Amino acid sequence: MAPEEYQWKKETLDPLMPDNIDKWAAVLTPLQVGIIEEVLDNIFKTFGYTKSLPKLFIYQRMFIKFIKLFYHTLAIVYRYGRSLSQ
Repeated sequence: MAPEEYQWKKETLDPLMPDNIDKWAAVLTPLQVGIIEEVLDNIFKTFGYTKSLPKLFIYQRMFIKFIKLFYHTLAIVYRYGRSLSQ
């Protein structure tokens, strides 16, 4: 790896800086934040992240539940397909 490449990549190997933990949510819409927080719920719990729980309309919350169901269904199908090919 070239030294100039390592300069910016080395930060990806370090723990998150406390000031940067919630910056990702500031650049997304509340719907996008809601989707990420719901679909990655287990990861948030595992690593101790707190959710912002944006205020959303009921139809947006229903859409998020559908996205989560779709994501997990695809993950199951993918894992099943991988197990058949091995």
